[in-house]
Amino acid sequence: MNEEYPPLSFPEPEIRNRRTEAPKLPPSTAQAIASRVAKATQLQRQLRPISRRVHRLTEQQRRAFFVKLRHAAPISLTGTGLKQISTPAPNVTLAVPKSDDLNALAQKITAYGHNAIRNNHIPNEILVGRLESIEEGGPLDRLSDDLKEAYNEYVNADWVLVEIEVTARSSGRKQRHQEVHQALADLSNFLGPGVLGQIYEQEYSDTEGMLRAVVGCSGEAFRQIVESPQWQTSITLIDARPTFQTFYTTLRDFNLEHLEPIQPPPRNAPTVCIIDSGLSNGNPFLREATRDELLFSFLRDRPNDVHDENGHGSGVASLASYYLLNIANGAVNASSVWVASARILDEHNDCPDRLLSSVIREAVIRLKPLGVKIFNLSVNVFGRAWNAANRRIYPKRSWVARVIDELARQEDVVFVISAGNLESATVASLNNAAPYPRYLLEDQCCILDPAQSALALTVGSLAATTQIVGAGIGDLRALAQRNQPSPFTRRGPGIRGEIKPELVEYGGNLVQDEHGAVRTNAGCSVMMASRTLNPPVAHDVGTSVAAPKVTNQLAGVMRDISPIIDVPPSAALLKALLVNSARHSQDDREIQRFIEELGVTNVDWQHILGYGVASADRATYCDDYQVLLFYQGTLAHNKVAFFDIPVPLALVGTPRQRKMLTVTVVYHPDVHLRKVNDYLGTALRWRVFRGDTAKEDVMTIMCSDNEVEDARELRGANGIQRRSRGCVQHDVFEWSDHYPAFSANNYTLAVTSFERWNRTNPLPISYSVVVRLEETSRTVPIYNLVYIANEVQVEARVRA
Repeated sequence: MNEEYPPLSFPEPEIRNRRTEAPKLPPSTAQAIASRVAKATQLQRQLRPISRRVHRLTEQQRRAFFVKLRHAAPISLTGTGLKQISTPAPNVTLAVPKSDDLNALAQKITAYGHNAIRNNHIPNEILVGRLESIEEGGPLDRLSDDLKEAYNEYVNADWVLVEIEVTARSSGRKQRHQEVHQALADLSNFLGPGVLGQIYEQEYSDTEGMLRAVVGCSGEAFRQIVESPQWQTSITLIDARPTFQTFYTTLRDFNLEHLEPIQPPPRNAPTVCIIDSGLSNGNPFLREATRDELLFSFLRDRPNDVHDENGHGSGVASLASYYLLNIANGAVNASSVWVASARILDEHNDCPDRLLSSVIREAVIRLKPLGVKIFNLSVNVFGRAWNAANRRIYPKRSWVARVIDELARQEDVVFVISAGNLESATVASLNNAAPYPRYLLEDQCCILDPAQSALALTVGSLAATTQIVGAGIGDLRALAQRNQPSPFTRRGPGIRGEIKPELVEYGGNLVQDEHGAVRTNAGCSVMMASRTLNPPVAHDVGTSVAAPKVTNQLAGVMRDISPIIDVPPSAALLKALLVNSARHSQDDREIQRFIEELGVTNVDWQHILGYGVASADRATYCDDYQVLLFYQGTLAHNKVAFFDIPVPLALVGTPRQRKMLTVTVVYHPDVHLRKVNDYLGTALRWRVFRGDTAKEDVMTIMCSDNEVEDARELRGANGIQRRSRGCVQHDVFEWSDHYPAFSANNYTLAVTSFERWNRTNPLPISYSVVVRLEETSRTVPIYNLVYIANEVQVEARVRA
C-alpha cells in the first residue's frame, strides 16, 4: 500500500425501497397443451398401481415405502399428499405418502389433463407439466452412484466404512430432532457394542431435520442397512467415504548454511490456518513462522500429534508463510504471516472415522477465537468432480462445500480452496485424445469437491516456466507455456454456474517425453518446505501449492487495510479487495494464443483462468492516477443501495488511452443444505451508470427483474448475467473518450438484493464493494479530485 495515497472509504450509501415485480410465468406452450391429455393418462397409469399398493399397506409397512419421481425441472409437492425425504439428483425426488392413499396427486394429474385452460396456463403445470415418471422407490435408490456400482463388493467385504444421511418425516423442529436421533439409536442398537459395526461421528442440522454420520460395519450388516424395511425412509442416503487428493513431495538437497538467516513475521502479522496433514515445525522455514500454541490435531486417536507425516501440510504452510522460498546463495526468506495448523489427515492422507465437514467446523470454531480469519484448504475429495455427468450425487456430495459456506457466513471467515488436480496419467491420456489445452474442457477436468463452494475463493494453477532440468532434457517438452494454465489444473463453473476458480496462481508445469508419458520435473516445479530437517526443502506441482500463495496475498490485504478502517475488515471486504486486484497476463498475446488454442468463447476460458492473478500490493495501492474506494456493511432484502463514484470531468481531453473502472461486489448469503438450484437464500445484482443517467431512471431499471443489460448502463467485460451468478461479482469497464456529459454528475453503482426463499423477515446480508478508477495514460492526476469529491459526499451524508 502506498501510504501517501491510502484507499478511500465510501460514505454510507443512499438506500431506497425496491418496488418488486412479481415474476411472470410464461404461458403454456402449444406442444404442452396438445400433449397434456396423453401425459396425464400416462402418469395416471403409472400412479394407479402404486396408489392401490399404498392403500393395502399397514402403518408399519408404509413407513418403509417411498415413491420415486423423475422431473424435468424442480417441483413442489405441496398439496400432493407426499412429503419429500431426499433429492438424490436435481431431477429425482424421493417422497413418502402422508396417508393411506395418493388421491391428492391423482387429482392434480387429472386436472392437468382435463380441466379448462385459463389465461394460457394449464392447471398444475409447474408440478405435473414437469413430471416425467412415477415409480415405487427401491433400496438401492438411496445409494450414491459409485457405491451402487460397488454394492456387491461392499456386502461381501469383512468391513466397510460409509457415510449415511438420516432424515426426519415430522414437521415440527422438536419432533424432527427426536425422530432422527431415535433412528440413530435404533441403528446403534442394531450394530451392537462394536459387534456388527460402530457409529463413529455424526453432525445434525437442526433447521433441516437431517443428520450425517460415519458408520463402520461388516458387509452383511451393510446389506441389512440398505435392504431392511426398517431403514428405507429414515436412512435416505448412503455414500462411500471420501478419499483425498493432495500431492506427493520429492526432496531436493541444498545447503541451508548458504542462506541468510530466516526471518520470522512481525509480531502483529496476520495468522492464517492450514487445514491439512499437520506441520513439521522443526523445519527451519516453518520454525520461524509458527508458535506451538497455534498447532492442533483433530485426529480422534491422536489429539496431540500435530506432526506432519506426509509432507503436504508443511509444504502448503511454507507457501502461505513466504509466498515462495528462495534457496539461492545469500537469499533472504522472511515470513509475512503467522501460520496455525489444524491437522485433519493422517499419514495415509485419510480423515479416519470422521466427517470432513465436522472436522472443518471444529477447526474453525477452535481457531477463530485465536485471531484466525483466513483458512487454507488444499485438500480435495478424489473422484468427485463438479460436472454434469455426476450431478445425480451433487445435492449430497456438496455437503462439505455447504458447511464451508455456512462457516464463512456465520463466523465471517475466508476459505481459500484448491481447485483440484488431474493426475499425470490422466493428463497423458487426455492429451493424446485432445491436445493441451483443449482437453481441459472435458467433464472429468471439472473442479473437485469442495472447490464448488460459493463463498470460498477457489484457486487454479498457472505454469510459471518451461525450464527443464536433469538428465535427458532433450527428450522432454513442457506441456504449457509460461502464464498458461497448468496442464493438471481443473476448471469450473461453481455450484450455481459462477466463475470458478476465481483466482489462479503459479503452481507448476508438467513435462512430456517422446513416448507421451507425462511427469513432473524439478525445473517446472514449485519449491516449498519439506517435513524434515535435512533436507528442509521439497518441490512439487499442484493447485494445492497455488492456493496457499493466494492465502499469503489475502493475509497481506488484511495487514494493509486493517489500520485504515475503524472496525475489523469483514471476510467479504478482504475477498473483494483481493479479487479486484486480479489481472491476467500483461502480454495479451499469451492469453489470446491460449484462447485460440482452446477454441471456445470467453465463458469457457474464464472458467479455467478465473479473473487472473491477484496481488496484495495492487489490492490497496493508489497513486496520482489511480484511486480505490471501498465499503463494507449490510443490505436488507428488496432494497437498492446507491454508491456515488466521482469520475472527474478532468478526464475530458485526455489521450485516447483506456480509462478503467474495476468493480467487485462480494456478499455472504444463507445457503441451503439440500438444494442446488435455490442454493443461495439471497440473490444480489448490481449495475453501473454514467453521470448522465438520472437516479430515478436508475431506480426504474433496478426495480426490474430483467437480467438483460439496459442501454443506459455501462457494459462490462463479463456482463450482468454472468457476474450475478456467484457471491463474488467482478467486472471491468473500459472506455477511451470521456465526454463532458459523462461527468455531469457522479457515476452511480446501484446494488440490490432479492429474497429467494420467500422468508417473511430474512436478516440483512453482509456485503462489500470495491471500486478502482484508473487513468492509464497517466496524464491527469485524479486521486485528489476523487478524494475531495468523496469528502463532500461524506459531509453531506453526515449533515443529512
